[in-house]
Amino acid sequence: MIKEYEYMRKNVEERFILDYGQLEGTINITGPLETAALIRGYSDFLIDLIRNPKHVHQLLRKVNDTLLSWIKFFEKFQGTPLSRL
Repeated sequence: MIKEYEYMRKNVEERFILDYGQLEGTINITGPLETAALIRGYSDFLIDLIRNPKHVHQLLRKVNDTLLSWIKFFEKFQGTPLSRL
């Protein structure tokens, strides 16, 4: 994904980056619940909510930690919106 952002930043006209703000200081991720459901499969995830709530909790914790790590990593690469003001 980083390579794709680098490519886009090098090849997209600056006016589009400035007008739409999609490549500077932004990140688009799916939330922890949606990501966990995609990993497990929606039906199994919903069944697990009732049958295996401890496993769901563990999965959500791992997914949340991973997403937070990704955001922190991406901030080092991309910066934050406030860092450019």
